[in-house]
Amino acid sequence: METKSPQAAPLDRTPRAASKNSRQRTAPATTRQHNATYNHSTRRNQNHSQGPTRRMRQTNLSDDLPLQPITTRDNEKWGNDAMDPPSPGNVRIGFQNVNGIPFMRKGTAFDSTFVSIKKWKVNIFGAAEPNLEWRMPHVLSTVNRSARKVLKHAKLQTTSSSTMFKSTYKPGGILTAIVGGWTGCLVDNGNDTTGLGRWTFARFGGQGRQCLSVFMAYRVCQQSRPGPDTVFQQQYLLLRETSNKIKIDPRQQILTDLAEAIMVQASKGDAIVVGIDANAEISTDKAFASFLHQCDLHDLFQLLPEGDSIPHTYEFSKR
Repeated sequence: METKSPQAAPLDRTPRAASKNSRQRTAPATTRQHNATYNHSTRRNQNHSQGPTRRMRQTNLSDDLPLQPITTRDNEKWGNDAMDPPSPGNVRIGFQNVNGIPFMRKGTAFDSTFVSIKKWKVNIFGAAEPNLEWRMPHVLSTVNRSARKVLKHAKLQTTSSSTMFKSTYKPGGILTAIVGGWTGCLVDNGNDTTGLGRWTFARFGGQGRQCLSVFMAYRVCQQSRPGPDTVFQQQYLLLRETSNKIKIDPRQQILTDLAEAIMVQASKGDAIVVGIDANAEISTDKAFASFLHQCDLHDLFQLLPEGDSIPHTYEFSKR
């Protein structure tokens, strides 16, 4: 989506291009209406012959298996074109559930993400579920090095639950990138203070009186029997340690806590933009619809002329 910067109010609420076949649209990005190769390797089995023991050689599976052709097709554009730079006084905000960024010490997977941000000339980008353990220093240093290489000038915000994982892979979290001159407009930033790693926020100021607060968030899926390391289970166990409630519901709790954080910024007169993977349909999830109403938030995609034909959030899905 692209919206007016704090220097020029009211906000332009026109969202930018979204893809029909992407896993997650750039929404529901919402705003207050009155403002506008996994390196799978193995060892060859060798018959040991008479004589000195030979050192076994580690090889990739691709050495032994024929490569299969990969079928690809271009995503179909939905919405207006976002290839041109944002118009003066506007900010371009992007959001996507990336469903995991593979960690590589050379940072090649991060490079790909940042190249896309640069290509689409996005000023503020939020990625839900990077699935990384941000508490490991080498993970943070790798992503920052990649951002400097590709974007030159950027500030990154990261968050995940306070549950420590022993590997770089950790389900959930948020990665937010603030790019270019917008880093100079940043007056405040932070994240979910509960240790659950559910959102980040950044507040931007300018020559005008009104500031812009941008939240990037992830709401867990409904799971009746979550696995031991899922985002749902991380949040459930942490909430059980600190809550006196008999029934603990991470899906409802984020709506309660995020609404409180949003209202704090709204009380300052800020324009509010939220990029969230809510794992919900507004028409069927009463709790999420109530959250939007409480915070005076509106689905920007519904404001487009194509709003009656919003594409599915990912291919082969009915949602």
